[in-house]
Amino acid sequence: YTLTLPNDTGTSGQLLTTNGSGVTSWSTVSASPSYSATASGAIANGDPIIVQANGTVKKPAQTITTSLVAATDGQEFKSSVFGPAAAYDPVNKKGLIIYNDEGDSQTLKGKTVTIDNSLQAASQITYGAEFTISTNAKAPLYGTNAAVYCDTAKLILVVYLGDDNDVECRTIDMSTSTPTVGSEVQINGNGGEIAAVYDSNADRVVVGYLYSNRKARVVNVTAGSNPSVGSEATVDSASQNVSGSGNSWNILVYDSSAQKVVNLYHKVNSFQTIKRGTAKVGTVDTSDDSISFGSATDFHSSEANPKSAIYHPTAGKVIVTYHEIGDVDMYYAVGTVSGTGINFASSVQLFADQDSSDVHELTYDSNTDLILHTYERYSGSSANRILYARTASISGNTITFDSNEAQIYTNNKNFDHSSSYFDSDQNRVLVVARNSTNSNTGEGWSIRTGTRTSDLTAENYIGIADGAYADGATATVQIVGSVDDAQSSLTPGQSYFVQFDGSLALTPDDTSVFAGTAVSATKLIVK
Repeated sequence: YTLTLPNDTGTSGQLLTTNGSGVTSWSTVSASPSYSATASGAIANGDPIIVQANGTVKKPAQTITTSLVAATDGQEFKSSVFGPAAAYDPVNKKGLIIYNDEGDSQTLKGKTVTIDNSLQAASQITYGAEFTISTNAKAPLYGTNAAVYCDTAKLILVVYLGDDNDVECRTIDMSTSTPTVGSEVQINGNGGEIAAVYDSNADRVVVGYLYSNRKARVVNVTAGSNPSVGSEATVDSASQNVSGSGNSWNILVYDSSAQKVVNLYHKVNSFQTIKRGTAKVGTVDTSDDSISFGSATDFHSSEANPKSAIYHPTAGKVIVTYHEIGDVDMYYAVGTVSGTGINFASSVQLFADQDSSDVHELTYDSNTDLILHTYERYSGSSANRILYARTASISGNTITFDSNEAQIYTNNKNFDHSSSYFDSDQNRVLVVARNSTNSNTGEGWSIRTGTRTSDLTAENYIGIADGAYADGATATVQIVGSVDDAQSSLTPGQSYFVQFDGSLALTPDDTSVFAGTAVSATKLIVK
């Protein structure tokens, strides 16, 4: 007969053995169930482990395959629009497009967007019914509208130019069948070249605009109340408001690793003697909803206008595409935030002989870790404009563009005022742009950059590695009922799921595999 009596910690116990004649013995045993097998590849302590068909064990691995899929032509969402902007609500799993209706006194309107990736690319997009956001709006002469999703409030903040050239904002609640529009709140009494970004660490939206010079304010978006606006900060006093200074030449991105906001803009002083592409790093102070900026760094030494910018979280880099006015060429530059500054590697030319109104849209696909580059370039002569898409990846400060360039519009048309987002539910990028030579029609494209596969299945996960093991070594795996103590940064009481790449996360991957429940920052009960 045997009897196991656990100790106070539950990690081991005493095993009592008797032969039925009063002879007993005690031995210490582990109360943590485990399984031993040959390791296939190197395994680190705390890795989730799967068992293969041949009985060996390993950490799950994923494979990313680049496979660009896009419709030849976009799906129209509205004729005669200006300044379309788009944002995605991951909770309600739908997007929002906002735009000025040129056929209705520039009234700011919106439509919801859903994507169904089971359909053909040409018919994946469904637009909701049009609704009015603000009648106190005008088509911005310079710059675009802005739309950003706020994680904590679970609302989209839209920023736009009012009738009196004032910078205004409203919240959009996407949880109802018809989106609920909040009250109008003024950000500034005058402005242009609007840009906005959500700082997830501070849980604030930073809004940039041009009014006499570069300015910014912090907006606090809270569910159940109107947004509140912090004090005005000067981004760059040497960048003046010069008539005709640019279109969409003010961009804000958020560096989630450094927890900083980066403002990229076209710098022109009142005498037009300073003309260059410039960036500054901003730090949000939530105690008073203020923002301060570090020193300026040029990403291009001569006159340049940023067209699009993203932050690539895996590489930890800010990427900007821009237009060089003098030679009408397109370039990209890669920047690294350090403290309150940013350093840029040498710029690289993309295309020659471009037009300032051309679309050059960058979008980060978190599913494949790829960059989608949507752009318009000349084909043969300046009269022939073609809209294309292609994918790219980044290593260090080098971007490698794939050779999968796809024409996404049949005819030669001039597109401008583009915006985009990544739909994390359908793993598609939505790109919207205005077809300015076709009645200013607003059009959208659903684009797939690639696919992910993994050797993780719904059945082959067995537990967590109890140590580090080399390829071919005998590995011990803590199985159901054991407590792994080799994790970090876990939240007690939360469920964790195995991801395609063998990491742990709070949400399931495409295949849902429950890893266990955290009981401390370092311990996980294997389930």
